[in-house]
Amino acid sequence: MAKSIILKSQMTQQTQSKIRVLFIDHSIAFGGALKSLSLLLHSASFPKAVEPLVITAQDQNVIDAWLQGVPYIWYRRILDYRKKERFGSFVQRVISLPWCSEFLRKCFALLESFETAYAFCFILWIAWWHKAEIIHANSGFYAESRFAALLLRVPWVVHCRGFFAYWDRSTRDNLRGADLVIGVSHAVSQSVEAQGFPQNKIATIYDPVEVSSIRDAVTMRLPIRKELGIQDDQIAVAIFGRIVEWKGQREFVQAILNVMDYSPQVLGVIVGDEADDSEKQYFSGIKQAIAKSEHRNRFILTGYRRDVEALYAAIDVFVHFSVEPEPFGMVVAEAMAAGKAVIAADDGGPKEMISHGKDGLLVKTGNVSGLRDAIGTLVNDSRLREALGRAAAEKICSWLDVEMVARRTAELYPLLLDVGARGFEDWQEKSGTGKVGN
Repeated sequence: MAKSIILKSQMTQQTQSKIRVLFIDHSIAFGGALKSLSLLLHSASFPKAVEPLVITAQDQNVIDAWLQGVPYIWYRRILDYRKKERFGSFVQRVISLPWCSEFLRKCFALLESFETAYAFCFILWIAWWHKAEIIHANSGFYAESRFAALLLRVPWVVHCRGFFAYWDRSTRDNLRGADLVIGVSHAVSQSVEAQGFPQNKIATIYDPVEVSSIRDAVTMRLPIRKELGIQDDQIAVAIFGRIVEWKGQREFVQAILNVMDYSPQVLGVIVGDEADDSEKQYFSGIKQAIAKSEHRNRFILTGYRRDVEALYAAIDVFVHFSVEPEPFGMVVAEAMAAGKAVIAADDGGPKEMISHGKDGLLVKTGNVSGLRDAIGTLVNDSRLREALGRAAAEKICSWLDVEMVARRTAELYPLLLDVGARGFEDWQEKSGTGKVGN
């Protein structure tokens, strides 16, 4: 149920040229879903084509930072995905009797169905009030948005930010009702198509990068290095992102500790924080590993930082080492746009962005020794770092700038309303289906 409903900003006068789109973002922790939506909504071209209203579950400080000036309504499910994960973990860990755990799961499912019904009514009312012509589920599939679109007879767009194969059967069945699925990488789109979803209803649109802000932050290199205590002759090797096990911060620490044994100029930088109890335990284990090491004083843990663009400028080597396939990897694209030498796991979105040896280095997923060697290579070769960073910036800035992505996305909405599948196929042919930079 909704804890409260907050409507901010007066809706602007609708013009005939704009399409009313209701964006639904159920994400709680700040991440790529909200950031990419924010960049689109604040771009120069997107607001000319779209009259938006956002339903968001984010905390107020995040809303103030990222949805400033955007009409929004606050709504968060009581039984959100995080509570669902905690409940499942609790039952598995504490309840030993099979019949008891099964009973509790059925009770939770019943409560969840009641909340889904309420959420459906809420979204239906908001969509009707906004006179929404399209409902765009920005953070993945939720049944209530599909039912609302179905009842109002408007197109339903689902933004897939994770791999389709990991979803349960009911989710897969319901998703087939989507008029369009947007995958944040070809790997994600292919996972959707592999489940039998029509290829002509799948679009791959990489998340945008705010190139201008990243370029403007170059001047912050020296001030941020001074703030963090990084000396001029030290090489800062960093990993960015929410502290969670599959993101690979533990493997990063293991690899860089080995590099530190023979490279005294290396510093390890971890940017990000944890948002859940299980993540706190994981992060605690990482901190303990650092504290027990003889290199404990060569690590910098910044916590959450809003000024990530300035932090990109301050570092020398960027690492992204998810131990599970990364659907997209916004921080990878941003680090490349910042002209940094990037090392990433050879899977998912990063594999599509990086041409190994030309604009970054790819390492087999989970191969800590391979990561160690890649870091060592870049630490000891400044010319290679500069060459990879320069090529990476040229690629990303010419392909994923926010205005380019905003135009591609905005072009899809009229096709859904006016010309149907054939028009969408024309868009696919015009925009191309190759990887970044192809």
